[in-house]
Amino acid sequence: LAVLLDVSNPAAFEGLMRTLTSHDNAVRDPGEAMFNECKKQPDQCTTQLIQVLTKDVHDDEGNTIWQFLRPETQAGIKGELLKSLLEEPSRSISKKVCDTISEIAAIIYDTTGWPELLPFMFQCIQSQEARHKESALLIFAQLAHCAPHLQPYLGTLHDVLGSSMQPTVVFDVKIAALKATINFILSIENQTDIDRFQDLVPLMLQTLGAALEEDEILAREALEALIELAENNPRFLRAQLAAVLTVMITIAESDKLEDSSRNYAVEFLLTLAQAREKAPGMLRKAPQFVQRLFQALLMFLLDIEDDAAWHTVENDEDEEGMGERYDVGQEGLDRLAIAMGGKTILPLAGQLLPQCLASDDWKMRHAGLIALSQVMEDHANPRVQAHGSAAVVNFSESCPKEMMMLYCDALITKLIELLQSGKKLVMEGALTALASVADCAQSEFIKYYDTVMPYLKNILMTATEKQHRMLRAKSMECISLVGMAVGKDRFYNDAVEVMDLLMRLQQTEMEDDDPTVSYMLQAWARLCKCLKSAFLPYLPQVMPPLLKSAQLKTDVTVRDVDEVDENEDDEDWETIELGDKRISIRTSVLEEKATACNMLFCYADELKEGFYPYVEEVVQLMVPLLKFYVHEDVRNAAVTALPELLNDAKLALEKGMCAPHHDANWLKAMMDFILVDLCEAVVKEPEVEIVSNMLEALHELIDYGGELLPMDPAKMAQQLTGVAEMFKEILKKSVQRMEERQARPQEDFDEEELEALNEENEQETDVYDQDDNCDVRQAVLYGFGVLAQFGGDPVKPAVPDLAAKLIEVITLPESRTGDNEVATDNAVSALGKVIQYQRSAFDPTAAMSTWLSYLPVKGDKEEAQIVHEALVRMVETGDALLVGASQENLPHVVKIFSQVVNEELMTDEVKNRVRALMMSMQTNLQPPQVAAIWGALSPEEQAGLQMFMQAPAASPPPAQ
Repeated sequence: LAVLLDVSNPAAFEGLMRTLTSHDNAVRDPGEAMFNECKKQPDQCTTQLIQVLTKDVHDDEGNTIWQFLRPETQAGIKGELLKSLLEEPSRSISKKVCDTISEIAAIIYDTTGWPELLPFMFQCIQSQEARHKESALLIFAQLAHCAPHLQPYLGTLHDVLGSSMQPTVVFDVKIAALKATINFILSIENQTDIDRFQDLVPLMLQTLGAALEEDEILAREALEALIELAENNPRFLRAQLAAVLTVMITIAESDKLEDSSRNYAVEFLLTLAQAREKAPGMLRKAPQFVQRLFQALLMFLLDIEDDAAWHTVENDEDEEGMGERYDVGQEGLDRLAIAMGGKTILPLAGQLLPQCLASDDWKMRHAGLIALSQVMEDHANPRVQAHGSAAVVNFSESCPKEMMMLYCDALITKLIELLQSGKKLVMEGALTALASVADCAQSEFIKYYDTVMPYLKNILMTATEKQHRMLRAKSMECISLVGMAVGKDRFYNDAVEVMDLLMRLQQTEMEDDDPTVSYMLQAWARLCKCLKSAFLPYLPQVMPPLLKSAQLKTDVTVRDVDEVDENEDDEDWETIELGDKRISIRTSVLEEKATACNMLFCYADELKEGFYPYVEEVVQLMVPLLKFYVHEDVRNAAVTALPELLNDAKLALEKGMCAPHHDANWLKAMMDFILVDLCEAVVKEPEVEIVSNMLEALHELIDYGGELLPMDPAKMAQQLTGVAEMFKEILKKSVQRMEERQARPQEDFDEEELEALNEENEQETDVYDQDDNCDVRQAVLYGFGVLAQFGGDPVKPAVPDLAAKLIEVITLPESRTGDNEVATDNAVSALGKVIQYQRSAFDPTAAMSTWLSYLPVKGDKEEAQIVHEALVRMVETGDALLVGASQENLPHVVKIFSQVVNEELMTDEVKNRVRALMMSMQTNLQPPQVAAIWGALSPEEQAGLQMFMQAPAASPPPAQ
């Protein structure tokens, strides 16, 4: 018995409970006898029951120990728990008993029920002992999710909760009542029933206010519950919004309260501000509170000291000197600005921030750092200077070049002063700001080049200590961006010196966390962009470490969630929990890999055939990365690089630069290798933007090497059809989201909320456009045309569906409106190719009728020339399907000619062929036929065609 009731060893008691679930009387009967003995010591027995029954112990089907106990045993346990609740003097143990009762009730409410429980709880509410009342309210709070079972008692519960928050009631009971009230509000589905609780809001606020004066720990429990209410049902607070906001903003502003309590109040207000979906515009209708919240958050930023340790930290994100409220204020201002929008926040900023910047207190200047000129004149505090440089970066990113030049003299003078400050973080910020200014000013930066570059090279050469690694890395970044801004001619001499220095640095041993590697990869790429072919001699030194970075493997660890994770607080690792596992991924490795892959694309794009020696190796590296689902930037880099790599190889082959074994078959094999994986990857790709890029890459690959054509055309047709079906599903979901937003209640939308709603709909339209126009849809349709032209017999089984899909696209109601026209032109072109090259695979009658009815093509000049040449060729060959059995379609064909012959929608060579056709018709057709053709034209079309026929024929292009 002593072993069974030993609270430090619950395993024995758990074993006893398992014997009570046995179907074998020989096992169960002794167990029940022993359990009855345990019940004679109720304190220890109840404690053990709590431990076992609340332990997450399930069988293979998810059933708990409780569900296997005999009814009489269950009844005995329930009785013991209710008895313990009345008798237990310890508040902590009573709470555990409440938890156990609630868990059991949740299991059995939908099956056997617990008829004794509700009367018992109402009895406790009537008790004179506060602990009994609190226990009943704690159970009610946990059973709120069973609201349908409690529906008949909601009126009584409302009265109980109200009476439990009266001023004379002890705080533990009042807080329990407040939390139970909120749980019921969040659990009840019927709005009328929810509204019953509106009159309890004043009591909830009184309870919170009183708790703040007596016990802030209890007050924070109340604040947590209110935050949950603001997040999940903010509309409930609308009727008494002013009172709620007054209480919360007063808490946030009070310097007599603990920081944690003030932070909770801020979180409540920010949660309410961000409740756009559930209560649009609510906080914006109380502008005085928004202003007070903005001021409070600004004052939170004063929770900072000029800690000496800050001057020696590795980066400016380290938090030496920053108090708890500083982080809340910084994050809060960002959240408030996003939630309320510029029209609300900018006037507040304009009113309040200049006062901060004019203050003698550096903390106020630091908090209000936004007026760029004043900030950059501030020498009094390095922290202000460092953040001033960050402000220059923000300013440069959105500043037109012309405006930048108005401030450049003063900015660069000030930034050079900061470069000489000797303070590491200040110098790092100044380097980033200088690079940003140069990037904005571009060629205009030449006038500052001779002044700036010596300082930059000096830092690169002298910042050799470990604590200066980031400073050296930033100098590389700045030098390369300045070089790109001023151009090759001005930069070349310094570039040679810098590249020699970088090569020496690259050969040194660097630690894994050294930022130099990533910054150097990017600097090399910028130098390549700037120097073009002059960069080629450095490739043999640059490529090995770049390829090594691009080949980095994913560093992933998988642990149970209860295991200690030494990487949890490491910024280089990202951790997610899936079920009972914790997965950690080393993001710094992924970022280096993505950077390297992007740099390889840059070299392939800039150096063209000069990159030939590395094309094959890089293609072998990039193709598998199309399915590198751990990091989308890596996939994107592979997608964009592959067409350029194929083009580099093609150019090298055409210019005779390739090795003997690298012939046309080698190039065809490369094309085939890329396209097989690309067509598989595009259907599986989860990100719409990358799908768009993949289809654009497909377009480019076929442009570069259509004559090589690739892989099995039938398989390619199947893949492209799958892509089209995928986009149908994307569009369906997009439309559903737009309809859901339009159905949202409009009663509280103000002008800015409606603007935000329209922005969301525009984003959905962008998703729609991914299919309905521009790159994605155009690339798919272009691919269909190429398949028809080059696919041969393997494509024939897919042709009927292909033609039907193209006709569907062409005949959409808005196919010729806006940007849709370009995609439709590609569909018309593709359908023409199906008719020309795959006519035997289907009945082309409907396709020809559709194709002819949608000519001429005018949106896409390149496709227009292809389509109209095909039309002319069919007329020249007397295509019976086109001209008609009795040549009845010739008037429409000539009408098409009249609309394009005076435009750049036909090449000069094709126009000469049209002129010859027209003369042939005049000679060979009967006069009634000629009259019918001429009569089908409008006066404008007749005049245009006459002018064309009278003009001299175009000269043929010169021989190549």
